[in-house]
Amino acid sequence: PPIISNIQVINITETTATVTWDTNELANSSVAGTFTTVNNATLVLAHSVNLTGLAPGTLYPFEIISSDASTNLALAFSSFTTLADLPPTNVGSFVVTPGDSQVLLTWTNPSDADFDYVTVWVSTTAFPTSVGDGVEIYQGSDGTFTHVGLANGTTYYYTIFAVDLAGNVSSGASASTTAVGPPPVLAISNVSVINITQTAATIT
Repeated sequence: PPIISNIQVINITETTATVTWDTNELANSSVAGTFTTVNNATLVLAHSVNLTGLAPGTLYPFEIISSDASTNLALAFSSFTTLADLPPTNVGSFVVTPGDSQVLLTWTNPSDADFDYVTVWVSTTAFPTSVGDGVEIYQGSDGTFTHVGLANGTTYYYTIFAVDLAGNVSSGASASTTAVGPPPVLAISNVSVINITQTAATIT
């Protein structure tokens, strides 16, 4: 039967991994465990099998099965642990721009493969420190939102949290600003024209 050697588990993520090994003669490739068994009938010396659909932070014992063209069978056993499902990274470039009774919020969504959406919370007293602290004004992934109906002269404290497909929440990115009204309109009164001559006049 084939001799299995150099077993490695590489490219481990929260939900995927690749199992590699060598055989001393041409053989097929199978990896079995508590996940779906993966088979490759191609006869090779250097074997590589991709595992998907795994659970984060989980120990996976597995069995390698390789058989040669004469169906001589070789077995080997090993294990690996997937990465823990970490919270997503925060959004980037979170900017709040004040306007008349409104604030424009813009940001860049994180590049995490399992990113789902962002949720924006606001308070007029302090930065929200967690989901549920303050008032939620937005949930989605558009990268921009206009918060309207605000009181000019009031400072608004915003925190935006990223959420992944597993429901993990980022630490949050914060920014604040004060809604501002339109510039005042100057009132002009008591206009007079004096000292009028044939070629000149004074306006006051």
